[in-house]
Amino acid sequence: MFASVRVAALVLLILSSIAACRSGDTAPDATRPRVTVGDAWVRATPPGAAVAGGYLTLTNTSDQPLRLVAVEAPAAARVEIHEQRTVDGVMQMRPLTDGVLLDPGQPVSLAPGGIHLMLMAPPVALAAGDEVTLRLVFEGADAVEIKAPVRAVAPVTGEAAHH
Repeated sequence: MFASVRVAALVLLILSSIAACRSGDTAPDATRPRVTVGDAWVRATPPGAAVAGGYLTLTNTSDQPLRLVAVEAPAAARVEIHEQRTVDGVMQMRPLTDGVLLDPGQPVSLAPGGIHLMLMAPPVALAAGDEVTLRLVFEGADAVEIKAPVRAVAPVTGEAAHH
């Protein structure tokens, strides 16, 4: 009987040690909703440019709506989520202060000429081949950090010419 009490105490000690180790675990919770990110890139800038455009595709892989509410990047003083659209023949640009809604299973593209990221006041020019770290902050899901390549893009005309 004494041996079985020692075995039980040992098992209890091992289990409590495992629980103590897990309580400090900072890994994302596997049960929390997730967002996948694809096709991320940032437009190259000439020296002294005040802004850079950022683009990507987000897919909410959960069964509940989520929202992109903020983006952070060391390569910019701040990042804003913007929408570009034409109203009565006039191109308008406005920040989306409420972020971007991500319905379950529906990819949302942040692309030139539509919803996109504005990297404000980059301290140095962003050259093709560089990488920009973006931290995407979501309401309802864990933040996601990605590396977006900087691409040189041929000049555009029409509505997308703003970026």
